[in-house]
Amino acid sequence: MYYNLDLFSTYNKNFDVSNSNYISDCENYYNNFVKCNNKIDSCPHCNSTNIVKNGFLISGKNKHKRYKCKSCNRTFSEVTTSPLSYSKKDISLWIAYLGCLAKGMTLKSISMQLNINIKTAFAWRHKILSSIENKIMDKELCHHVQIAEIIMRKNFKGNKIKPFELKKSRIINSQFTIPYNERIKIMSCVDDSENIILRGMDVKELSYNEISSLLKPIVQPKSILCAAKNFAYAYFAKQNNLKIALGLSHKYKSKNGEFLNNKKASGNGLDFIKYIAKFMGIATKYVNYYLALYVWEIKNRSTQFDTAVKGLFINLLNSTKVLRTTDFKDVTIDGLIASAA
Repeated sequence: MYYNLDLFSTYNKNFDVSNSNYISDCENYYNNFVKCNNKIDSCPHCNSTNIVKNGFLISGKNKHKRYKCKSCNRTFSEVTTSPLSYSKKDISLWIAYLGCLAKGMTLKSISMQLNINIKTAFAWRHKILSSIENKIMDKELCHHVQIAEIIMRKNFKGNKIKPFELKKSRIINSQFTIPYNERIKIMSCVDDSENIILRGMDVKELSYNEISSLLKPIVQPKSILCAAKNFAYAYFAKQNNLKIALGLSHKYKSKNGEFLNNKKASGNGLDFIKYIAKFMGIATKYVNYYLALYVWEIKNRSTQFDTAVKGLFINLLNSTKVLRTTDFKDVTIDGLIASAA
């Protein structure tokens, strides 16, 4: 049976996780992952080979060999470079969390069902989202590439320093009524093969440098761009020998014979604005995490529930992006840690 995934909604609440095979499959994958990574030759922090065994690290029912580096005096285990490295919880709890996530349960409901602190539930959500961001947005765009810019209001939810007027979520009928100094831009891209790239940027207007930094690595040669009416796109196309139409094209046609436009790209961006309403507002610095989740959900709408959740777990485990709870205050919209930038 197939489920139309709609994470954080009520759609999957009737799905019986206890009768699902994904839990045991994920546990087996985790055990194999640990076995494949238990031969450690060097320190993951400084790459020194001057390491020694240093007891064991207990995470719930899981037991990992612990090592110590004599060069930097830091300890580590088989899972140090994964998002689970700083967790003291059993792996089965993480897997159960993913199931609850896909069922559409709120943080409060997950906290009660799994008997974890609601702050832990919040932290795990963002650790998962940060880990899958690069895995989801890893496609190249080719042939006819639609590009749109969506305006979104800044949100400082959770920031104790900002005044309440800036933090509170407000419903705006038109995106253009957002004050100029409170805007960020969402660049929405989609091609003929339904490859989707969405990226949030903390800028009032997208410049050539910002457009080039995102598009140059992902747009294949000989593609035709249909972009928003920003002449920085035209300059980007000229610099990279690409054809382009700003707005509705009366020159280039798509595969189905229609004139090129960027309605689909614009629709994806506007749908994301509606999508995040279910979260009761998200902090601007986490926008790209939720954009990744939105794209992941679109890609898995026709995927079997078990398969989708297992894929999410595999992406989580194989990610090398470690977001510690102490790092949350330093996260930026670019997915960087400000202190390390």
